[in-house]
Amino acid sequence: MAIGTDQAGSVRVPASYNGIYGLKPTFGLVPYTGAGSMSPMIDHLGPLAAELEDIAALLEVMAGYDGYDSRMTPETPLAHQVKPYRRLLHQIRREIRTTSRPGEKLRVGLLKESFSMPGVAADVRDIVYQAATQYFEAVGASIIEVSIPMHQQGPAIWTAATRPSMSRYLCQGNPSGHLAFLPPHTQLKWPPCQETYDTLTSNNPAVVNILLSGKFAEESVNTGLEAKAHRMVFALRAAYDSALEDVDILVTPCAPTVAMPHPDPKGPDGRTASILGRLGVAVGLTSNTCPFNLTGHPGMNVPCGFSIANGHPDIPLPVGMQIIASRWADEQLIEAAALFERGRELSQGTAGGSK
Repeated sequence: MAIGTDQAGSVRVPASYNGIYGLKPTFGLVPYTGAGSMSPMIDHLGPLAAELEDIAALLEVMAGYDGYDSRMTPETPLAHQVKPYRRLLHQIRREIRTTSRPGEKLRVGLLKESFSMPGVAADVRDIVYQAATQYFEAVGASIIEVSIPMHQQGPAIWTAATRPSMSRYLCQGNPSGHLAFLPPHTQLKWPPCQETYDTLTSNNPAVVNILLSGKFAEESVNTGLEAKAHRMVFALRAAYDSALEDVDILVTPCAPTVAMPHPDPKGPDGRTASILGRLGVAVGLTSNTCPFNLTGHPGMNVPCGFSIANGHPDIPLPVGMQIIASRWADEQLIEAAALFERGRELSQGTAGGSK
């Protein structure tokens, strides 16, 4: 069990690569107090675990108003009002064992645009689509294809809505005025010095790209960029909300590929590899995950199969399916994942019992 931060997919994408569960809760359900922020509107903390029961247990412990985090909303439950996610999972699993079609009330929507996002590998696309169809059908769920054209604009909206504020916050040491506490990293070496940038450039140039491109956008584009992008966030949220009136969950590929090798720090000539070469592996990884950080919908990676590592045909690596539910319906993700597990057992002839 572990806890991760997720501003664009950093709980769900690693979970996909590792073949485990990773849940980004509804925005405001879990306090972000004490964790390093990038932009308050997309900051989420979520559980990662190999077993679904551990996800439910950890979410139940983490959730609820803490009196410190200003990201909490009027809908945030007090500690004693948090839903008993673990007990709900046990109840679902008992019903699954005694019902021939336990998922007949579940309405699954395959998000059409998510399967054709740039960078989604054909094998990942096919595995997620086939697994969702086969395993949810095995428990009696109804499955339809849902089209949300605006989903394709999600990554661009995420970039425009968040990068300028990330730059102000992380580069200039100018945190959002509504934060009621100092983030932990501002108490050390702040604002970042050249040593910090050199370290990030060597180890994670994607972060430096976010910081500098945000500053560039703020200075080179008109000053209304963020305001326009935030209006698009509300439109994107409304588009997902509308789709979720007709289905209980949306299904997308999570990571667009299986896990990739770490880029070699040395190029073929023995010199340090280019920044672009190291940055390239991170481009497009969150195209199906980051839109839901903006809109606040809960999302979870569910392991759904295996594919072959690029260039290594003898190494099968995990493929992840992302499921999305309505805001404040996080328990729907747990129920859907349990039904998916059962559908896989029935399809593979291993239905002796659920954990």
